[in-house]
Amino acid sequence: MSSTKHPRLTDIDVDQLVIPETATMNSNGSIKFVNVKLGNGPFEVQFNGKNDLWRAPYGIDRDSELYPNPEKRFLRLMVPPEAVEKLNAISDKVVQQFAANHALWGCAPDLQFYPLVKMDDEKGPMAKFRVHLKDTPIKRFNPNMTAVKKADYKVINPGSECVILVKSASIWIADDKYGVTLTPGVIFVKPGEKKQYGLNDMDFHGEVKES
Repeated sequence: MSSTKHPRLTDIDVDQLVIPETATMNSNGSIKFVNVKLGNGPFEVQFNGKNDLWRAPYGIDRDSELYPNPEKRFLRLMVPPEAVEKLNAISDKVVQQFAANHALWGCAPDLQFYPLVKMDDEKGPMAKFRVHLKDTPIKRFNPNMTAVKKADYKVINPGSECVILVKSASIWIADDKYGVTLTPGVIFVKPGEKKQYGLNDMDFHGEVKES
């Protein structure tokens, strides 16, 4: 899958990232944001490989005490090696710009940085996306991957695979830390297969007959 509007992540030039010297506060004044641009436009980038999709081993976050707002969820995807290098380069650029602009942004110089790529003990390098369910279209691939149809977030189940068209990236700055938020504009999903369990899955030494 390719897009003339959204270049693939591995094809972008990190030197084309533009990080302004001004920051804006959110509505309650608790977090500052700095919008990241790609060249003269927004950070509109396609997240997937040339021949594959990125896997969501845990699916999208469900309702929980950690995420009480039902309209905002996080989606974590496994990152292939060639994309890890590019995301680390973006993280390095953000750290450099923070060192240069922290005073202009009204921040202390020693805040902790949260990188774009984090290691999962079982799944390896992963990236996190902030999903606004109300504003983010989710589309499901048909079985032969030739068309899509509208779906809801429940299709992003454990083991599903995704193509994400990111519509924006921004640096967030809290009291003692900062990082980068990637906001999807559209998510295309190939749902994970649900295993059908049967007698062959049992470790059972007796005889079982089905009636």
